[in-house]
Amino acid sequence: MKLHKQVILEFREGNSDEIYEIDLCEIGPDQFVVNFRHGHRGTTLSEGTNTDEPLSFSDAELMFEELVTSKTTKGYRETTHTAIAPLSEQEAEAQVTKAASQLTAREQAILNRLSRDKDTNHSWKLSRAVWRAGEFRLHEAEPVLISLLGSGDPMLDYAVAWSLGRLGGTASRAALSLFIDDENNAPHARRIATVALAQILTGEEQRGFLEQQLHGLPDNLLKSALDGPIELFEKDLREFRNESDKQTALVMESLYLLNNEFVRPVLLTWLQSAEFKHDLFQALRHIFKAAELRCDAEVFGILAYRFETTKSGRDRFRKESKFYFRRRIWWTLKRMAELEQPEFVPMAAHLLRQYTDGDAVPERKKYTYVPIPKTYRYQSITVRYGPYAPYLALNQLLYGNSPRFELDKARRYFCFQKEYQGNDGLLNNVREEAFPELWEQQPQVVFEMLTVSCCEKVHHFGVHVLRDCPSFCNEMESSSLISLLETPYTVTNHYALELARPRYDADSPDLDLLTALANCSYDEAQKQAWEWITPVRETLFANSDFAVALLASPQPQTRQHARQVLREVDLSTTVRREILKQIFSRLYKLDEIDSRLAAELSQMLLENFEKDLQRVNLDVLLYLAAHRVPELRRFAGELILLHDTFRQAPPVDVLVALLSSKQEIVVDVGIQIFLQLSPEVLKENEEIVFQLIRHPQEKIRELMRPTLIELAQSDSLFGHQISVRLVEALLISGASEGVPTYTMQLLCSDLRGFLNDVPSRQVWQLLNSKSGPAQQLGAELLETNVDSIELSVYDLVVLADHDLIDVRQIARQWCRKDVDKIRKDLPAAIKLFDTRWDDSRQFAFQYFRENVVESELLSPDMQIAICDSTRPDVQQFGRELITRAFDEEHAEEYLIKLSEHPSGDMQLFASSLLGQYEGDDGEHLRRLSYFFASVLSRVNRGRVVKNRVYRFLEQEASKSEANAQVVIDLLNRQSATAAIGDKSRAIEILLAIHARYPTLPTILQLQPVEVRNGV
Repeated sequence: MKLHKQVILEFREGNSDEIYEIDLCEIGPDQFVVNFRHGHRGTTLSEGTNTDEPLSFSDAELMFEELVTSKTTKGYRETTHTAIAPLSEQEAEAQVTKAASQLTAREQAILNRLSRDKDTNHSWKLSRAVWRAGEFRLHEAEPVLISLLGSGDPMLDYAVAWSLGRLGGTASRAALSLFIDDENNAPHARRIATVALAQILTGEEQRGFLEQQLHGLPDNLLKSALDGPIELFEKDLREFRNESDKQTALVMESLYLLNNEFVRPVLLTWLQSAEFKHDLFQALRHIFKAAELRCDAEVFGILAYRFETTKSGRDRFRKESKFYFRRRIWWTLKRMAELEQPEFVPMAAHLLRQYTDGDAVPERKKYTYVPIPKTYRYQSITVRYGPYAPYLALNQLLYGNSPRFELDKARRYFCFQKEYQGNDGLLNNVREEAFPELWEQQPQVVFEMLTVSCCEKVHHFGVHVLRDCPSFCNEMESSSLISLLETPYTVTNHYALELARPRYDADSPDLDLLTALANCSYDEAQKQAWEWITPVRETLFANSDFAVALLASPQPQTRQHARQVLREVDLSTTVRREILKQIFSRLYKLDEIDSRLAAELSQMLLENFEKDLQRVNLDVLLYLAAHRVPELRRFAGELILLHDTFRQAPPVDVLVALLSSKQEIVVDVGIQIFLQLSPEVLKENEEIVFQLIRHPQEKIRELMRPTLIELAQSDSLFGHQISVRLVEALLISGASEGVPTYTMQLLCSDLRGFLNDVPSRQVWQLLNSKSGPAQQLGAELLETNVDSIELSVYDLVVLADHDLIDVRQIARQWCRKDVDKIRKDLPAAIKLFDTRWDDSRQFAFQYFRENVVESELLSPDMQIAICDSTRPDVQQFGRELITRAFDEEHAEEYLIKLSEHPSGDMQLFASSLLGQYEGDDGEHLRRLSYFFASVLSRVNRGRVVKNRVYRFLEQEASKSEANAQVVIDLLNRQSATAAIGDKSRAIEILLAIHARYPTLPTILQLQPVEVRNGV
């Protein structure tokens, strides 16, 4: 009897675990039988046969396949398949339609269903059979699928396009292309067909198709997407994404079709952060389904993780959508695993890689109460949910075969089974994951997952898988072990240590592996490393790279051991210099979170490399003094204290930087440097003194002040130079808060004797500065450093208007001192009345009354100029001047100019001069028309002025016809807008004019009295 084909089926449900083996055997020429064996796994199987008599090959094979199909429909799952032995030449001719690897019963069943596509009453829906053909990658089904494409049924067309994309045959290209071009087909079916065709095409044909699909993109974005580089593409895409979300969604879908080395990194970044809203979420759905078709593990993992972990909301990603995707993710992975497809492991691994310890949620317990039969009591049942309970796919992958976990009744979350409710019951030696045999087939993927995973649960799972792959682990290179040791998880470190121990060769130690063990966070790994290092420490530390790696280790214990070894071994000068060079290189790269490491490395250098550090160059000091880590800035100061040259003459920039720090540890070392400097050194380094006396911190300034005073008193030239610099510094903005005031006070007190040579020009600069302390110093120097004789009247006015009262008082004093100067330039002097300060204006009033008014030097123009001020007190003084020095010869000038003033008080004053202004040619009235209009237009104001104007107009109108015409023109316009009282007065004047000059037209019209009939 010769075995031609064998299928082994298994059935697992609850505690049931059954085996069903089916054989197709040859017993003679063209004589075949179908035998089977079944029973529980691990027991003796019962045997039987389906053929009482031998059958031909074709009949026997059909019976074989029907038996397999009948069992699979009942829940049996195929585990192994043995191909038929080579057939005779005649038999091969009868099997020309079959592939080299024979079809399984399930594959034949799929082909049978596809061939009966017209059977609408079949219990197996055609679209599902089509989908299964794609899942099985059943190439024999391609011709049938092509014939089904374009059926008009959107679901069927979608399934056909998806399956053709999975099969990847060249025969599908034309059919998919025609289907995509037909706009009558469903959009979602055409979309997946586009993905399928892009998957099938290759080379230039694929590039041409993708360019056609991306033709709607801007030219620059399309070019950078096709030809790169990544930076240019990222820039172009960022600019384009400023458009609407809808445009962004369409573009990202199209770019996933391209998915080249320029597009993919940017696309992956966007997928990790794109918001789940409106059009963007729709694009994410489409990309996710395209990733399923392509078996794109990375994209599938990113989106599957986001669907699992993103909180549902009111937008597109509702609770129902989240539940659908959670089920779909596991369903996709499960179907791949059941078909033993190699893509299962990478896709599942990329999903597991996304999870981190931060995804854990607080454990919770759920209490339910169920009635106890035949009693009136209830029993409390506690359901305990672990920290990763909400993540369905994660739990199915990690605990699919675990006795600890099960799905809750709602089948949404994983919970502990009853016997594990009290504790985790971690099963260290039990494989709990789903489909363990598939994971063992690809240990390299598991290893890569462990090197990047940040989830402890995933590491427990991955280590269990690798333990059952001894051949792979024994052949693992040292670099791979180092990667496992660099992870922060004890379970992975421990396994890597187990693999490393038998590999160690004391005669030729692997320095990289030793370094990784010593720098591992696992205590046992560190302990083992130092057991191997200690006996040969002098030899190993002669390698500067190895020594530096341990001295700068991220593990404090390793650094401590390394420093101890460094003190014990005798290294050559060359090695010591190389260690020093590398340590400094590492110091430069440290960040603020590495402050402890920076402090330890600095102290180690000071303890072990004192002589070498005495000659550190200036560039190193400057870099360290400006470093973001405070401990390194302090180290810069300690190097100065140790240095041969800089100890006596420290770099100014470095010392100032140290003393300007906000950290006490840095300032303290700066103070130590300063205190050991001699007066001679400070005199030679004036910049140090200058910078420290203007230091942002007051305690540094106070520390410097006694030294500065002592230096200035002992060396007048030094005192003069530093004083000049401090004065100039006050004129420069941007100093720290409190520094300008401190500088001013220092100059006005301790250094006042060095300021007598400050030129008047600089005093004016100080007074005009926007800095208050600079102005105060200017006020201090004004009397002593500025000669009042050289000042103009305008200069005195400027000083009288200064913000500081001390300056204004000096200005007033100088005005009293030189009255003749003021009298000679009265046009400039009268600007005293426009100063902002009341005290200066009151001084001006009194000064002019005593020294100017009586001398009759004020012309009418100057008096009127004073009245033109907008300040009421100045206007009042101006009226006083005119009253006291009134000249009838200038009455008309006073009236005309004062009448133009908008102030009511000035108009009242001007109206008192109307009696001085007479004529009969009308022109004198026209010159005052603005004044009249302004007065008469005031509403409910200026009654006295109005009465004077009306009276004046009435008198002037009676003098001549020309005057009357001017009055008529004014009152015609005014009577139309005036209040009732003013209107009656205007009408009264117009009537008088009309009576006197009947030929002059007015706005008045006589109306007959209306007579109404009485009742």
